[in-house]
Parts: sequence; C-alpha cells; structure tokens
Amino acid sequence: MSIAENIKALREANSLSQAEFGAIAGVSDKAVSTWEKGKKIPRMGAIQKIADHFGIKKSDIIEDEKELKPIGLDDILKKTTLTGREYIIINLYRQLSEAEQMEVENFVKFKWMQENEKKKTSVG
Repeated sequence: MSIAENIKALREANSLSQAEFGAIAGVSDKAVSTWEKGKKIPRMGAIQKIADHFGIKKSDIIEDEKELKPIGLDDILKKTTLTGREYIIINLYRQLSEAEQMEVENFVKFKWMQENEKKKTSVG
C-alpha cells in the first residue's frame, strides 16, 4: 500500500476521524485529507508522532508492502505497565454496554483534543 493508503487504513482501523488523527499528528483534518488522497506527503515529524502514538515503526507508514492492523489491548500491555487506576478504569469500562463504552470513548477523545488545543495555544 502507498503512504496515502497506509495512513487511511491506520486511521480507519482505529476508528478515528480525520480531525482526531490530525490531532495525533499535530496537523489539521484538511492535511490528513490531502495525505489520504495522495496530494501531499506528511513531513517526517508528523510521521514520527503517528508512529509513536500507535507504537509502530515509521516504515510501517512509509513502506508499501505492509498491512496495518488495529492495535489491541494485548499489544499495548506487552509494551506498557498499567497503574492501579488504569487497570480499574479498564475493568469498569469492560462492564459497560457498547453504547456506554462509546460515550466514554467520545468523552475521552474530547478531553484529549481539548488538552492538545491548550498545548498548541500555549506553545504558539
């Protein structure tokens, strides 16, 4: 797959909007759209942010032959140690209905995007 296809596949595999994906990369949703259409190629700094966020190599985004898959909790746990609070949150989350889980996910994404906006405005 091309860089454009890899970016779109990674974003969709993780159920992210272009705005959410752009927040991860430090760019606008319009920039993500141009990447996915193959009109422009992301800068290496953006590729590094994406790779760091998803725990993948930059080459997984840049190279053509690899298929990108969603990152599962088991993959994350192999690389990370959860705090007690994180473990409790995950267990409580798993007890919620699917609709309630979506509400939690949307709230967390919203708070994460708010925090990123604060960081952008304090730096710029």
